[in-house]
Amino acid sequence: MKPEQAMQKAIQIVGRSNLARALKISPQAISQWKRVPAKRVKAVERLTKHQVLAAEMRPDIFESEHLSSIR
Repeated sequence: MKPEQAMQKAIQIVGRSNLARALKISPQAISQWKRVPAKRVKAVERLTKHQVLAAEMRPDIFESEHLSSIR
């Protein structure tokens, strides 16, 4: 899954308004994301109840963490 698809999946699961409220930002701010900002990834992962993983949203940052947890 591409990072953009992972972000859209997270938005579908949680809902844009609910996600914004939980992150204490506006829904418009989420609409401007090209990808989930690094400082928000872990929170979004928790909000999706780990249905969307940090490594899926930001493989540039979290891929090695995800791989090491599998081994």
